[in-house]
Amino acid sequence: MYKSGAKIAYPIAKNFELHRLIVPMMMHVNFYHVFWNALTFFFVGFSVETFINDNKKYISLLLLGAVGGNLFSAVVDPYDLGVGASTSLFAVIGCLTIWFFINFYRMGPFRY
Repeated sequence: MYKSGAKIAYPIAKNFELHRLIVPMMMHVNFYHVFWNALTFFFVGFSVETFINDNKKYISLLLLGAVGGNLFSAVVDPYDLGVGASTSLFAVIGCLTIWFFINFYRMGPFRY
C-alpha cells in the first residue's frame, strides 16, 4: 500500500509527495471497506449533492475533504498508513450536519 500511494506523513513532509493526500481516497483495504464507504455515500452523498445542486461544488467538497482529512490525519498520527474515502465522507457528513443546523427551524413539527 505504501508503494501505491497510501497516506503517511514522512514522504508528504520530507519528499513533497502531495499525491499521497488524494490517492488514498481511491484506495481501499478490502471489499467490506469499499462496500461500506459506497453504501454511506449512497445514503448521505445523494442528499448533500441534491441540496448543493452543483456538480463542481460537490466534487470540490469531496476533494477538499480528502486533502484536508488526510492532512489532518497525517498530523495527528504521522506513522499510520491511511487509505479509503472516509475523509471525503466525513466532509459530506459535516456539510449535511451544518445544513441541518441552518435549516432546523424550517423542519416544522418533525424536527424533534
